[in-house]
Amino acid sequence: MATTSQTVPSLTGNRIATALVVSGLVSILTLGVAFTLLALGVEFFWVAFPVGFGGVLPIALGVVALATAGE
Repeated sequence: MATTSQTVPSLTGNRIATALVVSGLVSILTLGVAFTLLALGVEFFWVAFPVGFGGVLPIALGVVALATAGE
C-alpha cells in the first residue's frame, strides 16, 4: 500500500492560543453543565458529554480556524 504525504494546515501563533482558550472554555462549560445536571438529579446528565465534547468542541474549533484563517 503506497502512502502519500498530505499537508495539514497547522495552527500557528495566535491561532494556537485562541484554540487553547476556546477548548478550555468549552471543556469547563461541558463539565459544569453535566455535573450541575447530575447534582439536580437529571437522569440523562451524561448526554451533556457527547454533545459538548463531540459536537460543541469541534464546531468551536472549526469556527476558530475559520475566523483566524487570514492570519
